[in-house]
Amino acid sequence: GEFAMHRRVSLLAIVVASLLATASAQPKKEKPSGGGPGGGGAGAGGKKPPGPRPGAPPAEGKPPSRPGSGDSPAAGGNLAFDSAIGKLKGTWAGATIPSYRTPMAAPLLGTVGYGTDSKLMYGPFEAGFGAGPTSTSASDARPPYPCKDGSTYSGYCPGGMDVKTCEETLFKTCASGTVRTELFMDECGGHAIPYHYHMDPVCLYKPDDPGHSGVVGVMLDGRPLYGRHETTGTAPADLDPCGGHTGTVPAYDSWGIPEGAKIYHYHARTEPPFLLGCYGDETTSSMQHCRRLYQSGTRKCGDGAGVTMSGSVELEYDLWCPCYDSDGKQADGDSNDDEGVVVAAPAPPRPPGLPDGYDTWEEYKEEQDRKAEHAKRDAEKKKEAEEKKKEAEEKRKKLEEKKKEAEEKRKKLEEERKEAKAKRDAMLAKIADAKAARRAKILADAAIAGKNATRVKFKKPAPNATAACDLAFAAMPSVNSSKAFCNATETSASSGRRRRILNTEYDVTIEVNPEEVNVTAAVTKLQSEGITTTTTQVDPLVALASVDGVDSGDLTALETEVTGAAEVQAQVAAIEDEVDSTESEVSDIESEAKDAEAEADEL
Repeated sequence: GEFAMHRRVSLLAIVVASLLATASAQPKKEKPSGGGPGGGGAGAGGKKPPGPRPGAPPAEGKPPSRPGSGDSPAAGGNLAFDSAIGKLKGTWAGATIPSYRTPMAAPLLGTVGYGTDSKLMYGPFEAGFGAGPTSTSASDARPPYPCKDGSTYSGYCPGGMDVKTCEETLFKTCASGTVRTELFMDECGGHAIPYHYHMDPVCLYKPDDPGHSGVVGVMLDGRPLYGRHETTGTAPADLDPCGGHTGTVPAYDSWGIPEGAKIYHYHARTEPPFLLGCYGDETTSSMQHCRRLYQSGTRKCGDGAGVTMSGSVELEYDLWCPCYDSDGKQADGDSNDDEGVVVAAPAPPRPPGLPDGYDTWEEYKEEQDRKAEHAKRDAEKKKEAEEKKKEAEEKRKKLEEKKKEAEEKRKKLEEERKEAKAKRDAMLAKIADAKAARRAKILADAAIAGKNATRVKFKKPAPNATAACDLAFAAMPSVNSSKAFCNATETSASSGRRRRILNTEYDVTIEVNPEEVNVTAAVTKLQSEGITTTTTQVDPLVALASVDGVDSGDLTALETEVTGAAEVQAQVAAIEDEVDSTESEVSDIESEAKDAEAEADEL
């Protein structure tokens, strides 16, 4: 709690800037929608406008829109559930989880957790805006003003008042029709730039789903936050003032939470504190426990008094105290029961010379040690990042060298294949039979490409061998007949008259260079028509030896060139594998460098 108090001044400046950005950036609504996230009250001189309230669950059949990105934190991270402590550990939206121990006071302003969409989650309070009726000078005012009547701005919400009460009260303090509802929570329970949630984030889950609501976020103490239902349509009855309780939860695979895990967890609520009252555990069972966490500094529980909102409206409210009962009410600070009493030990004498914001020298030393440790880790992570960048640069130089080597090898491969094609052409020129020459070219081209030839066999009835090949190609429309060789031989001879009347069955053999023709689709089509096929891969150089007219000397010369090209092709493939591997290494190292830089920035 003391650490949170130490940060409030800077957090106050951030929230004020956020509200200023909201007033200019968000679209203005024509009419207020239901007087804020609780429905609100009637405005002065008029009735409450009809329609759904901002932050309310959407009407049936109309899913809510997701909030805009604004200047949101980087999405995602790496969280894992630790069953030994019942908490999530890792990083999310750039933050280390957990970063708060329990039980502990939560920040009164600013981030208390993150949604599953990585957007910020705040507590119930804003820093305050507008000018109160007791303000004595312009320096007391904090823009934006929540009421606008023509060109006149006015209105007030004090810092430390929950957003729902603030919105409801504006419909009583602003003139009818002048409330600037664009400053309110939207239908998803958030607002402003950067976008952040204050209320039940109904766009992150489906409130109408049966059973226990799903996960909607993680708090900075590592406890998960769930939607508002414990069972179908029913909120849990035993939430403590921190907003949590111990019970079984549904699985959430993304963060490794198992089905039926019994853990302390939080629930979103439609009443304050909405998302979180404090970082709790099994010991924070009463209002007294919660209020004891907020007893340091100038903002603490137990200072409740009348808050003047306007000349005619005054509220009893304990500003800056995020402890609420199950009805969203602050306990009576004067009660003597265990649920409402504020028990604070008498303040000890302040040690001389102790800086402001600390109660003991031990507390001061603890924070200085923490800062020193963070500075040390920051330096280590920056050094690690620089080393990773250097390593990545060296790998990238090696990568460029390998790419250059691969390009040179490809050029040599083309030269080898050019020589092989010249030997092929010399061999083909000596083959007198056109059909044999066609087959020889297909086989030679497969050899030059470093491929085995593909041979497909099946039976086809036809009046003659030429027709059998024509019918075979017709049955294989995906195969270009000009780039394939076909040979058909009779399965068995038939006698005179029968052969003239009936088709003869032929054994059809199709040979292709797989570099040019893929027969997979054709074979699939034949098989779908009930035709049995046999597909084999054959060594093209061995097959060439059986082609009529192929000179053995020419074949030997071709084989020599093909072998040389194959060796170069293997070298190219090996270098390309190295290139791919090195590129992957560079990518991994650069990613590690970015992670180290991100950790340093976070520290």
